[in-house]
Amino acid sequence: MTIPLGRCLSLTTLSAFTAYHYIRSIHIQRESLCTSNEAWYRSLPFRETSRFGSSLLSVNIYPRSLRNPLYKYFCRIFDGDINECEYGPDHLDYYKNFGEFFRRNLKPGVRPIDKDSSIVSPCDGEILANGLVTSVENLNIIIKGIPYTIKDLFQFNQYEIERLQKKQSKSSLFYTCIYLNPGNYHHFHSPAKWKISERRHITGTNSITLSIRRTTASARDGTGTGRVGPVRYRFHLWPQLNSSGELDRKTGTQLQLRRLGAV
Repeated sequence: MTIPLGRCLSLTTLSAFTAYHYIRSIHIQRESLCTSNEAWYRSLPFRETSRFGSSLLSVNIYPRSLRNPLYKYFCRIFDGDINECEYGPDHLDYYKNFGEFFRRNLKPGVRPIDKDSSIVSPCDGEILANGLVTSVENLNIIIKGIPYTIKDLFQFNQYEIERLQKKQSKSSLFYTCIYLNPGNYHHFHSPAKWKISERRHITGTNSITLSIRRTTASARDGTGTGRVGPVRYRFHLWPQLNSSGELDRKTGTQLQLRRLGAV
């Protein structure tokens, strides 16, 4: 009796992947205290798939004549405005691959900044949710179908939670969830004039948390008086701090860009 080698290898690979996926989901459930269904979803190899897709879409497109129709077709599907592109709409073939087009620059002046506002949107996108943070540990914010608490999203320890709760007794903390459509401009800009005084890498999420100290832009708290204290903001790439460990940013200046796929 002969045993097909290909079938055996396929079954072995499938069994190994299923076992790994099961063990990983249990670990995630224990670490994040989420439900079994959420842990199963988070344990799927999305990051590896995203990295593969990013590598594939970074391959230069030839012949060059294919670039214009491909990029225009993408913009038509995802409602992107090619007239805003730095080299659009007639010179889209400047972008060698899909990755370059995805993180394209805009023409000067197409995103004017309201200088009279204390805070502006950090990026293009659609506001899906916003409101008052009533609890750091219990309030669920839905991001891409997954519920997160403030604690889980920023991976706060108990000391940071208690410190934030003390601040909430004197002022109010609000949140806004902005959905960045694939066709949108994928750069992030400073939403206020501030000074970045601390940075920290959050393991496992490909994100950065920065402790921000506001400098000139004022805002009102829940009582109608006072100023906004230190706040935290998330970035996908490291900003470069100066020799004193700080970074000044004016409202609307570019912070970082969002690359296609996982890093």
